[in-house]
Amino acid sequence: MTTDLRQPDWFIAGGGAIGLALASRLRLAGNTVALLGREADSDPVEFRYHDLAGEVHDVTVPLIRPGTTHRPQRLLLTTKAYSVNEALRTWGASLASSGFLLYMQNGIVDHEVAGLPEGLRHLVVVNSGFTAYRDRCGDVRQTACSEVLVGEDGHSAPDAGSGLGRDLDRLRSAGLELRWVDDIERRRWMKLAVNAVINPLSVIHDCRNGEIPEAEGADDLIRGMCEESSRALDRLGIEFDAEAIRLEVVRVARHTARNYSSMHQDHRRGAGSNELDYINLPLLRVGERHGLDMSRHRDVHDRVRAMFAAM
Repeated sequence: MTTDLRQPDWFIAGGGAIGLALASRLRLAGNTVALLGREADSDPVEFRYHDLAGEVHDVTVPLIRPGTTHRPQRLLLTTKAYSVNEALRTWGASLASSGFLLYMQNGIVDHEVAGLPEGLRHLVVVNSGFTAYRDRCGDVRQTACSEVLVGEDGHSAPDAGSGLGRDLDRLRSAGLELRWVDDIERRRWMKLAVNAVINPLSVIHDCRNGEIPEAEGADDLIRGMCEESSRALDRLGIEFDAEAIRLEVVRVARHTARNYSSMHQDHRRGAGSNELDYINLPLLRVGERHGLDMSRHRDVHDRVRAMFAAM
């Protein structure tokens, strides 16, 4: 039974492509890993992982259900944004107070969960370089493994010899190219402006990320959305030129060209939940609160919400 396992080195909440790709890379680097599941989940999780060199690995990751006596020291939270608080309500009280949470979500999440251990570190990853997807056979395919940003609000990089510094180095040795930044919240809003274009447009055009810039009418729409985002970010004290946002949208779309966005995957799966409230709505709220014209964002948001509602 998985609850009889020795304490794993790493715990991962979220069994999507990113979580399983991380689990695969950590295991291949010699770490022990477990997935945190729900009562109804099957055990264990088995899949094939395709690395960037084209090699295929058969991977089995044990699953730990609620009620375990394990106290996770290192938790990588790779769930969708709308599942973060549910995961923390389920597992938060069991976390070790000397450990850390690594948030790897697209979007802005308000954490409303009380009772998390005092002393728990909260690290945020802004990820546009570690990408993967699950194909129609259920295999996990790594599509990119380049730099991602990590930070903690109000904290500078940990000393290399500290426990947290060593843990981050272990993630780097597994192929996660982490770079610490002191302005992680600013970087997260910048990434949000990019995701607010790519995710919903991939649903509207029913396409992979790489096809978005070439879709009919996309260029004008992308430019308009980036101009609105630039004005909204300016109200937050974040200077990010509209053209710089557009170029980053194009770069990320090409960098993740083979991927379907997380929002597209939800729509294709027929999932009722979606990430609009965490990716598009935060920018809309900032802009509309300051009386800005956010009509392009509003139209895209409402169209995609209607597409989910019609499923």
